[in-house]
Amino acid sequence: MDRETLRLLATLAHELRTPLSAIGGHAELLELGVHGPLLGAQVEGLLRIKHNQIAAVALIDKFMSYAEAAAGALTLNSETFSLEALIERCMLSSSSGRRHFDHDTSSARGAFTNVHMDLRACQSMLEALFQDAVAHSEDGGAIRVITSTAEFEVVVVVESVSLPLSEAVADRLFLPFDRPACISDAREPSAHLSLPRARLLARALGGDIRGLTDRQYRALALTLPRAGDRRRAVPP
Repeated sequence: MDRETLRLLATLAHELRTPLSAIGGHAELLELGVHGPLLGAQVEGLLRIKHNQIAAVALIDKFMSYAEAAAGALTLNSETFSLEALIERCMLSSSSGRRHFDHDTSSARGAFTNVHMDLRACQSMLEALFQDAVAHSEDGGAIRVITSTAEFEVVVVVESVSLPLSEAVADRLFLPFDRPACISDAREPSAHLSLPRARLLARALGGDIRGLTDRQYRALALTLPRAGDRRRAVPP
């Protein structure tokens, strides 16, 4: 994707957000009773309007975020932080009491792994992996996070209690809106962009994300250099 295409998409996104914002504003006025009281069926219809308006705006934002990554238009900063501490925070926010996370670490230095890269990009990638694991893990099944580090590289494997990935599905997980690779059509549309964008971020930092087909359960692996470089994002 080139910059001209990105500029066109940004204009289109703006044109779509404008009427959607108006829809949301008028829905709130109706909910406040500005135009008079609503009947029960009208309240239910209004809630559906608001839900779909919010979902549409979120999808546009998610798509533009993916487009920026695909066009190599991201601005990445570098800072030093503890990867294990970030993983723990992301696991806590992703579980919400619905799934149990087990975190296994294996460090060549025997201590918390400090990495030097863009913190927000790394957090976004981890959140995408954990959200995918939560969406696919069976009820009551623990999600296992395995972190292994070497002098120049760190690997984070996220394994969920679900059917293992086939080679065909693993190759398609990172294509935007590829529904056959997803759990079901009932998932939020924006979820179809999370893993594709996460791979673009990983590649922009000099790493990658891939599906593992040699595991007992569904597993995704994030590989990153200990000091992320600022490479141009490459479409999957």
